Amino acid sequence: MYTDAKAIKQLAHRLPDERIVVFDTETTGLGTDDEVLQVSAVDGAGRLLLNEYIRPMRKTSWEGAYEIHGISPRDVEHAPTLKQIKTKLDKIFSSASLIIAYNIEFDDRMLRQSDYSIRDVAPQTPCIDVMLDYAAMVRQSYGNEYKWQPLQGCAAHYGVDFEAHDSAQDAKATAKCFKCMTYDAEYQLHAVIPQVISEIKKKKPAPHEDILHVRTYVKERGKPHERISNMALRFASTRAFKKAMAAYPKIDGRTIRTTALIRAWESGCAIITDENYVIAKFDKDTEEFQSLKDWDGQAVEINGWEVHHGTVARLHLKFLQ
Repeated sequence: MYTDAKAIKQLAHRLPDERIVVFDTETTGLGTDDEVLQVSAVDGAGRLLLNEYIRPMRKTSWEGAYEIHGISPRDVEHAPTLKQIKTKLDKIFSSASLIIAYNIEFDDRMLRQSDYSIRDVAPQTPCIDVMLDYAAMVRQSYGNEYKWQPLQGCAAHYGVDFEAHDSAQDAKATAKCFKCMTYDAEYQLHAVIPQVISEIKKKKPAPHEDILHVRTYVKERGKPHERISNMALRFASTRAFKKAMAAYPKIDGRTIRTTALIRAWESGCAIITDENYVIAKFDKDTEEFQSLKDWDGQAVEINGWEVHHGTVARLHLKFLQ
């Protein structure tokens, strides 16, 4: 759902800076098993509320991430765990009337992977992803494809100087960029995306109704029957998925045309395009794997895709005979 940027402006200008929380993290990496190494929060004016190095519970080395942010295992050797500063985090997020980040889905996911959930203490607080809003403005103003926009680019656009890849500096820069955006006449002309982060604790995931009907397909001598036509997959959106899909021309808004293969192996399965992009991958213990494991080598046409709120992707496939 898109909303008028003026509504976000009105909300932000109505709130005192003390009721706005902008946060950022530095992490051991980008994967599903990575953890937070630094977490910082500022208020709407960029005043520091929290800046802590965090000792990860599982990871012991992160060479690739170290090259980016310079946080070493020695730097966090005697730091608290995220659980040990939970009271501080709870106080900050529970007092907020608006929560902001740059690529909020990533930072929120990393906090959850480190055993902290913002939604435990702020279940209904509105959230804004400055990255998505800036990307929407860039796309609609300059005709660019909808792409991930780095914080450095957004900061340069608004004349904000900062040292990237330190969570305190990134949070301050994000706060400044957001404030600039709310006074930017160009931004207020456009539709932007309100972001909803994190499922409320213990909320059951949405049923995979689009996947279940794959099981009803009939096979004839190991090949799909001619009556088999379409299927849709629903899964967590990833940066790799959106990057791969953005490479293809669009028809009717979100629809594309390209072909791919279903590939299955003992430990999982994937949808792989002809250009060898892995655009959807599922482990063996998922429902998706159970639905797709018998279709190894099946050619499909990708005839549509979409991303909801930056977190859930839907991929529409047609079986090729």
